[in-house]
Amino acid sequence: MIAKPTRSALLLAVFALPAAAPAQSTNPPELLAASYEDRLIDGGNLQADFSSGNAPQDGSGWPRSIRAEAITSRVSRDDYDQDESGLRVNGMLDTPNWGAFTLDANLRGSQGQVFGSDTGYLATLYQMGLPMDGGWRVNNTLGVTSAPSVDLARQQQRFWVPSILHNGLSTEWRSPGGLQLQASAGRPGLLTGLYVPTFESLGGEQFGAGAQWNGANGWSAALQAVHVDDVRFGLGPFNSARTVSGQSWLGSAAWGNPDARVQVSAVNSTGDDRADGIGAWVDAGIRNGRVMHTFGVF
Repeated sequence: MIAKPTRSALLLAVFALPAAAPAQSTNPPELLAASYEDRLIDGGNLQADFSSGNAPQDGSGWPRSIRAEAITSRVSRDDYDQDESGLRVNGMLDTPNWGAFTLDANLRGSQGQVFGSDTGYLATLYQMGLPMDGGWRVNNTLGVTSAPSVDLARQQQRFWVPSILHNGLSTEWRSPGGLQLQASAGRPGLLTGLYVPTFESLGGEQFGAGAQWNGANGWSAALQAVHVDDVRFGLGPFNSARTVSGQSWLGSAAWGNPDARVQVSAVNSTGDDRADGIGAWVDAGIRNGRVMHTFGVF
């Protein structure tokens, strides 16, 4: 008589197998003993290749970088040539107590029949994240820059106060409690050039200011204003004589949480020999899972 194994005995044998498996290995002993080792071409004596920009770095001191480019170009159109040559310099320095500095500078010369012959330059120095007492952070700009805008002005897309490009200065102060203060002043202008942009003034003056308060429970309010005085309409002989002066302001209040948001805004603009223009609108959004539904009335 042959005894048959019971079902409980088979299950016991099956569960016992995994516990015994780690004690065995299918790898040859020589593979278990070997460790990974880098194999270098020519023993690692090859010269470094900097063609991809992987130049050696000096890890001592503050983080810093500098880059210079010399650019020359020719654009041909309808048997007319426009030549342009210039130099672009960019630099960065990150300090522990004075924030991060960035320098952008361009120098350009052009000659040809399409846009004429001229020279120009552009220079901007940025200082970002300057720590101040009370936890304030300050961002400053000297040179060619755009006037800063408060956060609520950038969170709606219908109407806004112009962020004017100018050659001057701007400053922005942010507190840990959510207060945001801004100011800017300078001479408005436009960027010219083909591959090396430079700044050309439109004359006159530009002054701007803004403030935003961020309170508890998702509430915030902001006011942005800008004033221009005797600014030309554009470049060239056809726009050199006519100038414009005016001012605009934008006021906005908002409430929001991760699932819903409402923002109410109003804008006003006045200018030379023009009636006041005023507008108001409401923007809202509701999140449903991964979908955001937005609504607006203006």
